[in-house]
Formats: sequence, structure tokens, C-alpha cells
Amino acid sequence: MLVVPLILSLIVLYMLGLYWALPYIPLMICIFFDRELTWADYLLLIVFSLGLMILSLAGIVQFAFFSQALALYEINENLFFWFSEGNLHAVRFMIAYPAVLISKINALTLNEAFTVYSCMAFVLIGFFFLRLLKNIKGLTAFNRGVGLALLMILSLLMNGRLIYAFLGIVLILDAEWKYKKYEKGVVALKVSEITGLILTMVSSGTMTIASVFILFMNGIQWIESKEKRQRRKLLAVNILLIYPFIDKFLPYFIRFLIKNINYYGGGFHGAIGVMQHGLGRFFYTENTNVYFLIVAAALLAVSINMIFFIEYIVRAKNPYLPVLLIANLCIYGGVFGFSTGLLALLPVMALILSVYFRRIKI
Repeated sequence: MLVVPLILSLIVLYMLGLYWALPYIPLMICIFFDRELTWADYLLLIVFSLGLMILSLAGIVQFAFFSQALALYEINENLFFWFSEGNLHAVRFMIAYPAVLISKINALTLNEAFTVYSCMAFVLIGFFFLRLLKNIKGLTAFNRGVGLALLMILSLLMNGRLIYAFLGIVLILDAEWKYKKYEKGVVALKVSEITGLILTMVSSGTMTIASVFILFMNGIQWIESKEKRQRRKLLAVNILLIYPFIDKFLPYFIRFLIKNINYYGGGFHGAIGVMQHGLGRFFYTENTNVYFLIVAAALLAVSINMIFFIEYIVRAKNPYLPVLLIANLCIYGGVFGFSTGLLALLPVMALILSVYFRRIKI
């Protein structure tokens, strides 16, 4: 059954050149290992991939190598050098580094190679988004096709750095939902959590949202585990995989947080100033008394939201809990960064599609 997409890949390889067949590699891998999507979904993904390539060739969809990674590349392109130096942006350079290899192998400019590489990432986003829609009861293949069409439009508006944050979030969301549904595959879940979290490190805001989401979902996994054996397995895998990662990740996270606060002046005013990067700028004031009133009102709103969420989503065991939770967190994250708030687009888009087609009740 893989003959059709393989033949299409060969046609693309022949017509467009070797490097434009690269976005098909993750698609072929996904199709080979996937057990949830239908062949109608695979056809949608193939059309989506071809559409993305055509838009890129036409110059409509282009992605630039992101600035922090470019700054390191121009000084020293050796990735290991920056990790040995403990540079904060080494992880971002690592995420973008495959574009450097594509550039060298195919004699492309860095931005051309990064566009090809980002198309590969976007194909994966399409795959995981389609799986997200497939898990929503009642959405037909046509409905899911509408979702992919909206995702294609989103590619026209997205910058190169944010793509990898989106990929990280949908990877974590897919893994969390799959585990919640089947309660098996703990190792795969934790590997997906770590991989997704690393991808979200392109931005401190998206990294924070992914971290909080994983923390919440781990708590829910523990509470909802039906057997002691399952809890022991979760604990064992966390000790072997998650805790060693946290040991390395936490100092990195703290350094990034301090760096952001210092950028806006440091101390209390720096912490307030961070909000100027997102929707919080509309509530920013130099008047301390007014600011504390705003904070009090915000804390009250968050408390009400948490009570509602725990009572009607968590305790009610809503099957769409992971989607609703990540959408909720991303909207809060938008106060501190517009790019963080944009992460809510995919889960919100999925929920809107479900409501629009009148198939489920949220």
C-alpha cells in the first residue's frame, strides 16, 4: 500500500531535484509506523505536502534561519563548541542545525536550506494535527481536510522559529492524548515529552508552557492510573528518563528566566517588564497601586478558571482534557509573549472545527 506515495516521492525527486523530496521523508516514516489514520488521511497529507512545496518554490512560503542560531553560526559553525561553552542559544542552534547540513550537501543558501528543513517540520505538524482531528469523534475525512487547509494558510503567516515550537507542542499533545486513551507506551510518552520540550526551547515562553503542560499531565496520569503496577511503571520511567533530563534542563530554564528579567531592567520591574512582550503590555502601568489591583483581578480570574477546569474538565474526566488544557495554558502564556499565545491556534482550531461541524459537545 506504500507504492502510491513512494511513486509520488520519486516523481517529486525527478521533477524538483533531490532536496525537495526531503519533506517526504518524515511523511513516509509516519505512514509506515502509523496505525490510526486512514488512507484518505494519508492522501490528504500527500496533497498538503505537495501544496507546501509548490508554495515554497513559488516564493510564497519562505522561512529565514532564526537570528540567535545565525549569530552563533556566523562566529563558529561547530555545534559542539557552543555546547562546551554553555551558550544559552546552543539548543536553538542545534534545532536549526540540520538546515546547515542540507545547505552544504545541496549547495543551497542557508535560508533556502532552512525553508526545505522547515517544510519537513511542517509536514510533521500536519501529520500530528491530523491525528488530533482523528481523535475528535465525528469529524470526517472532509472535515479533517478543512483543518489541513487552515493549517496551510497558517504556514503563510508563521516565522521559521515558531514552527518548531508548534511541532514540539503537537508532538507532546499527541503523546499525552494517546496515553490517556490507551494507558500504555510509557517510554514512548516520556521520549515524546522530552523531544517536544526540546523543540519548544526556540522560545522561553513556549518552553515554559510545554513544561507546565507536561507537569500537569504527569499529575493527571498519576491520579488516573487504575493500577498500582501502572503507577510504579510511570515512576520508574520518570526516574530513568525525566529526572536526569530535569537535572540538566532546570538550570538552563532558570538562566533563561533571569536573562529575560534582566533584559527588561532586572528585579521586580524587570519581572513586570517581561509582560510587554505579549498581551500584558496593554495592562502595563508605572503606578504600583494600580498594578497590584490588576494583579489581584488577574489572580481572581485565574482562580475561578482553575476551579471551573478542575470541576468540569478534570473531575468529569472529559476525554478532550489535553486539548482544553494546552489551549488554556497557551492563552495565559500570551500575556507574556505573542508567540506563546499563538500556540493556542492548533488546539483551538481543532475545537472550533468540532463545534462548527456540530459533532461533539465541549
